[in-house]
Parts: sequence; structure tokens; C-alpha cells
Amino acid sequence: MIIDKFSTEIYQPEEENLLEYMVALADKIAPDYVLENGGAVYAVDSQAPNIFKRRYNSRRLRVAFQYEDFINRRRDDENIIDILDAVGIDVDKFWYLLLFISDYTEGSTNNASRISNTPTQDIESIVQFVEDNQESFNPLYGFKHKQAIRLTLSVKGKKIEINNPETISLITALCKESLGTFSENSLWNRHKVSEKHSTSNSIKIWLFASLLRQFFELYPQFSNQKKHKGGTSKSLLLLISKLVYFTGITQNPDYYLTDENLKAILRQYRNYKLDTINNYY
Repeated sequence: MIIDKFSTEIYQPEEENLLEYMVALADKIAPDYVLENGGAVYAVDSQAPNIFKRRYNSRRLRVAFQYEDFINRRRDDENIIDILDAVGIDVDKFWYLLLFISDYTEGSTNNASRISNTPTQDIESIVQFVEDNQESFNPLYGFKHKQAIRLTLSVKGKKIEINNPETISLITALCKESLGTFSENSLWNRHKVSEKHSTSNSIKIWLFASLLRQFFELYPQFSNQKKHKGGTSKSLLLLISKLVYFTGITQNPDYYLTDENLKAILRQYRNYKLDTINNYY
């Protein structure tokens, strides 16, 4: 069932049913937060579905594929719709999930603003770096380091270097002791937003695939079905790889035939953290 325009003022059960998959994922990846008077913060339902409806109604979704192409069963052994049917996924619900994930991926990777670490996160990284190099501590002799360590601060034409590992360890200890005292709303926990930029295509593939994998984590009844039945593959990774090609993120047809390229991307960016603010959501 394809909706021409979603209702934004009146609750429509049929429309909300079609958005079941995308709402579940939106609540996971883009929840809203409420700050109570006492300072406690808790997650509430995402506003992303409402944003999605408005973008869909005004034809502003950043996608380069059509529903007719999506449901067209290609003459190959393992096409997208056959895999969805074999796994038990509702095709129309998945269509709206695919629109959302594609739009969300574009908003996070195309001309998006970067956010820096907070001062607290930077300090935590410094503490971890120094502590990893510390071999032992003795109250009489102080800290013993595995390798020589140096702290350098510089501005144009000037710099200061601290080569004493004892000083560096003590500075780190003071920082660590202070970390838990910073308010959530203080400067210590504030991100800075930098200039807009576009990520590499491989990062776009990684994000798209990661979002789909998070969806399948929410629906283990799909994720647990990975065997072949009736000649149709139930490999979700192969399905994702085919979708990477179908949505136009890559022009490499090998993604439609095998998941080997996708596996390489997921290995390469296994510990990657996206540092951009989504333009749309």
C-alpha cells in the first residue's frame, strides 16, 4: 500500500501500521529527550517519524529509487523481494523503512556539520592514554611508565613541553578526580559544531548497512532466519548488500551479487563513530 500523503494532524491506524518498522528504528537511533526540573534526562518517543512524514509529503526525501523498481522481481536467483518474502518481512512496511534509512543516511553524510568531542570526552581520552602507559605506582618512587612520555602545548611561535612522567601522571590523576563533578549542562559537556562536510562513500555504505542491522536487532524473528529455503537465500547481509546497490549508494554491481565488499566495509569501520549532525532529523 503506497500513501500519497501521510496524515499529520489525525491518527490513521493504517498509516501508522505501515510505519511500524521505521518508527521502531527511529526510537532507537534518534530518540527525543526530556529534561526534568531535578536535572534528570530521559528518552521519549522520537520526533523523526513526524519529520519523515512532512518530508515525504513535500517530496523532499533524498532518495534516488522508486517503489515500482523496488517491487519489480528481477530475473535472478536471489532478488530483494524474494529474500524479504523468505525471511517473513512485510514488503510495504520495509519500503518506508528503506526510505527513512536512505534519507537519514544522506542527512548524516552529505554536507553535514561535524561535532567535536566535549572537553570531558577529550580529558577522558587523555586519562586513558596516560594510564595505558603507566606500568606501576609506588608511594615512595611515584609512577613508572612503560615508555617515555611527553606533553606538548603549542601556539604559533611558542610551545611548552613537559617531559617529567611524574608530572604528567599527576596532572592526569587530578583530571580523573574531577571528571565526575561536572554538570551535564556545563561547558565541560558541550559539543562544538564545525563546518559542513561530506563523508566518503564507504562511510555512507557503512552507515546505511549499520542502520539496517540495528533494525534487524530489533526484530530477531527476522535475524534468526539465515538458512536457504526453496532456493532463496535468507542471508540478511546479502540482502543489505543488494540494497546498497539498489538505492544507488554504490554503482558497483558486485554488491548486488555478493556481500564480500560489504563485509570488507563493515570490518574496516567496525569501531568507527560518526561525528556529524543529521541535516534533517
